[in-house]
Amino acid sequence: MQAIQAITPAPIATLSNGSPILYPALPVADQNLFTSALLAACDPLDGATDGVIDNAGACAAKFDPATFVFANGQPLQCTGTKAATCLTAAQIDAIKKINQGPRDARGAPIKAPAGAAARTPINATIFGYLYDGGFMAPTGIPSRKVGTPTSTPGDFALGLGQVPYIWVTPANPEMNPLSFSFAKDLDRLNPSTPLVSYSASLDIAKFKDRGSKIIWYHGTSDPGPPVLGTIEYYKQLAARNGDFAQTQAFARLFLVPNMGHCRGGPATDQFDMLTPLVAWVEQGTAPERIIASGTNFTSAPAVRSRPLCPYPVEVRYTGTPGGDLASAANYACVAPK
Repeated sequence: MQAIQAITPAPIATLSNGSPILYPALPVADQNLFTSALLAACDPLDGATDGVIDNAGACAAKFDPATFVFANGQPLQCTGTKAATCLTAAQIDAIKKINQGPRDARGAPIKAPAGAAARTPINATIFGYLYDGGFMAPTGIPSRKVGTPTSTPGDFALGLGQVPYIWVTPANPEMNPLSFSFAKDLDRLNPSTPLVSYSASLDIAKFKDRGSKIIWYHGTSDPGPPVLGTIEYYKQLAARNGDFAQTQAFARLFLVPNMGHCRGGPATDQFDMLTPLVAWVEQGTAPERIIASGTNFTSAPAVRSRPLCPYPVEVRYTGTPGGDLASAANYACVAPK
């Protein structure tokens, strides 16, 4: 949100409560243009051009919005003045900062002290946001970092609103959370509140030893908690418990491509995690795939059914070229290459 505020043309309009309107920095037309570039670069990498990026690793390795060029020869980043067919260098830089997460003066990721008091604390790297098919969807980054012509970004009232009260010490209700500096203010973060200490711990041995089971799910276009943080937690949990196979005996993570915060987006955001969990606990049948459906895809078919797969397994289209993208039967859970 700081990156978007930095490129919002002055004077920045505000609501009656003082919350800023940052939408002019990245209006819908520019959001859609970025999505067109992202999908052009990354959608085919999983073997199916369907508006869903099922190979995020390949996308991260290939896509740089600063150098991307459309098939017609038009670069995404303007070489001159702003036009409807390109984004300014400042807009591209802000988007890349959202993707990368906060960095220090050397360009390295920043680790927060929050959670340091936890038993067996996780890697406290502050992650950015994955380039995903719903990254610039209305339920993705825009909902939390950009807002609309008449509403402030969601983060201002949600996560950022908690910073002066919970995340810094001493608490400072008068603090403007957008003034927080990752270069100067990290030592102000509270390292030991119950809110962060428990959630940042890898020590769930008691849960595991009593035979309990857990299913996590996370939308890969969640504009709130970055999915990369959840993935990192699960990877560290796997390392602590031997490997992914041993960890999947009691804990499984399902990622939902294109989905925003808990729901929404051009995604299969309708699913039942409870029934598979009950079957796992009561019958010992671990969920190998969970069928999900969605009705808001922006490319045809608008209504689809697809499997969700336990991480690190990924979804791949296995139907015939030009086959039915709406049927879960045409997708499989496969180990990523």
